[in-house]
Amino acid sequence: MKRGLKIVFVFSIFLILGLSLVSAIYITGKVVSSTCGNGKIEGTEKCDSSALGGATCASIMGKGYNGTLKCSSLCTFDTSLCVTPCNQTCSSLRYQCGTPTICGVRVSCGNCSTGYTCNTTLGGQCMPSCIPKSCSSLSKNCGTISNNCGGTLSCGICSTAYSCINNVCVKKTIWTMIKNLF
Repeated sequence: MKRGLKIVFVFSIFLILGLSLVSAIYITGKVVSSTCGNGKIEGTEKCDSSALGGATCASIMGKGYNGTLKCSSLCTFDTSLCVTPCNQTCSSLRYQCGTPTICGVRVSCGNCSTGYTCNTTLGGQCMPSCIPKSCSSLSKNCGTISNNCGGTLSCGICSTAYSCINNVCVKKTIWTMIKNLF
C-alpha cells in the first residue's frame, strides 16, 4: 500500500507539472523562461530595467508625447514621466511679441511694428512707444505744440480779447498790448 501511495503522489505531481507545461506551450507556443530585472527583454516582458527595446514615450503613447519612458519592476512600461503634447502657440496664448517660454521652450513671437514696443508685463502685447499728449492734458489752449511723440498739436486760437502766451489764452491788458507791439 505504501508503494501505491508513492505512485499516486508522483503521478499527481506529474499531472500538475504536465498541465502547467502544456498550458505554457498552449498559451505561448513555446516554453520560455524569463527573469525580470536581468536587463534583457525576454518572453512576454515589454522591457527590463534600462532595456526598453527602442521604445519611447511617443512610440508607446502617441505622436507628440515626450519625456522619460521607464521600465517598472514588473517589466512593463512606466509612462508616469511621459509628458503630454504641447499645443500652445504664441497665437493661442495671445502673444504679439517677445520671447516667452512655451511648453518649456523659449519661443520668438515676433517684433512690434515701428512706433510700438513689446510690453512683456502685459503678456507680450504691442503698445504704442509713446502715448501722445493732448492740448488739454498739457493745459494748453492756443497755438501749436509738440505732442511729445514727434507730432504737432494745434490747440486753437484765442478770441480777440485774449492773447496766446506760452500756448495759453491770457486776457489782454495794457501791458500785454504794449508787449505785443515790440
